[in-house]
Parts: sequence; C-alpha cells; structure tokens
Amino acid sequence: MKKTFIVITSLLLLAACEQTVDTNDWPAHDEKLVVTGYLHLEHDSIFTYARVNRTLPLGEKFDLRKAMVNDAELRVENGNRSFPINWVQGFYPYDFDFNYSAVVARGDDDDFVLTVKQGGKIATAEIHAKTAPTRFTDLRVERSSSGYEMYDVSYSMPAPGADTDLRCLIEYWTSDFGSWYEMYTLELPSQPNRPGGILQGTFQLWAYARPGSKPRIRYTLIARNRAYQDYINSRWDWSGGDSPFDPPQKNPAFNVTGDGIGFFWYEIVGEPVEIVY
Repeated sequence: MKKTFIVITSLLLLAACEQTVDTNDWPAHDEKLVVTGYLHLEHDSIFTYARVNRTLPLGEKFDLRKAMVNDAELRVENGNRSFPINWVQGFYPYDFDFNYSAVVARGDDDDFVLTVKQGGKIATAEIHAKTAPTRFTDLRVERSSSGYEMYDVSYSMPAPGADTDLRCLIEYWTSDFGSWYEMYTLELPSQPNRPGGILQGTFQLWAYARPGSKPRIRYTLIARNRAYQDYINSRWDWSGGDSPFDPPQKNPAFNVTGDGIGFFWYEIVGEPVEIVY
C-alpha cells in the first residue's frame, strides 16, 4: 500500500511539472548548415564525401526535401592546393548518405580545411590527418593445436595517438575465383590497453587451404579518427540505441564552426601485407 501511494504521488508531481510551451515562446530560428563529411585516404588517392543539409524551425514539421542542401559550394584546402567537392545526384534524397563527393590525388600535406558556402552562410572545419602506423612491426602466425585450419596470431606495433583507433581487415586468397575474400575485421584494443606506447595482442583466425598447401592470407590496417569511429558505430548499430548526440559516451564535439554544425573526419587505409609462412 505504501509503495502504491509513493507511485501515485510521483505521478501527480510529474503531472504538476508538465508545462505546455507556446510556439511564440520558442527562440528565433537561427538556420545552420549541418555538415557531415570525411576523407578516405587510400594509396595515392583521397576519396572525399560530405552531406549537407540545414536546420529547420522547431514549429515546422520536418521535411527532408527542405532540409537537404544541394546547391552549396564545398572546397577543401590542402597545403598549397585546393579542390572542390561536387554535388552528386545519385545520393539524394537519402539522409544517411552523402550528396557531395570527389576523388583527387593525394598530396604530401596532412592538414585539410573544409569550407561550405550556401546562401551567404559559411561553415568551416579543420583536421590534421596525422600519419598513423598502418603496419605491424612484429607478426607471428602459428598453427593452433585446436584445429587443422586454425592459426594463432600475435602482433605488436607502436600505438597510434589517443584520438585514433585501428582496425585490421583479414582476407584470404581463393584460387577458385582468383581474388581476395574478406574473412572478418578485427577491432584492435582501445587506447587504455596500450601500455608503454605499444599496441599488442593475440587473436585466432580460420584460414582455408587445400590439403598439403599453405593458405594465402593478408591484412590491411585502417586508422580512423576516434570520433568518426564512434559516429559510424552509432549510425549502424541499431541494437545499441546510441546516437552521436547522446551523452556521455557518444557525444563528440562538433568540429564544424561558423554558420554550421557537424563533423569532418578522416580514415587512413594502409597497404595490404601478405602473411608469409
């Protein structure tokens, strides 16, 4: 009976706190450009993607067609050069895709400045895609005692910076199709598990090979800006229910400033390295 009384009292208190906000009391709408973009640096190329839309007033029903911005001018400054990011019709109107993209040759400078202009508004973002180690310095592969096609792998390398995460793409060669086949992607340990500035660990992999032959396996390390990794995880892991805007785990600070808000990140793909037995 006491518990029931407490529950009823709590509901009455919550009802008493409820307040209807008149639309006239909402602050004036200050339209912002919403920018989500990243640089994919692989081999000698840079693949650049961006999505641009705008904020809408609180009192207006959200309409994706009004929110999307397809007439913006996007440009990236990289050292002593610059290149545009053009609108790509194929992505519109899906809000989870990008509506601007470009592919350019990779330069020697690791500093990038993104500028987005539209309707007199200017949003900017700066990133430093610092070179991260994208190859193991020590890698050992031994056949596991647990099974014929199981291998124990141990690795070691200098740890990247605190704002960088590494993932390892494992592939094996299929002679039947004459191509590399993706086995799985291994997420390497987070920064707190890197004592002495060394990233090291072990894992077990399954590698298909014909009887009497050795499997051909290769790995590719991918270095990602940590905030970008959190964003990707929250976008595609619906089971977790997290969002990059939910505090405190997934709430990276915007690095788009000026007349815009949003994120601008990078990922660096290392050269594939074949494991030789």
